[in-house]
Amino acid sequence: MPVYENGRCYVKHEGSGLYRVYRSNMTHAVLRSTIDFPGQPEYALERARSECDRRAVKEKDAF
Repeated sequence: MPVYENGRCYVKHEGSGLYRVYRSNMTHAVLRSTIDFPGQPEYALERARSECDRRAVKEKDAF
């Protein structure tokens, strides 16, 4: 279950300080980025959110 969504991108929590940014397509999702800061889970989530926002803007017209 996503912990953050923005447009076609979303963030999933995969472990302690480990988050993955995905991009939704019509039939499947594509892994776009992995954020891993095991000792700093709050920082990792913040980085994953900003990466999701950045990719949502960058890839908004691409499909």
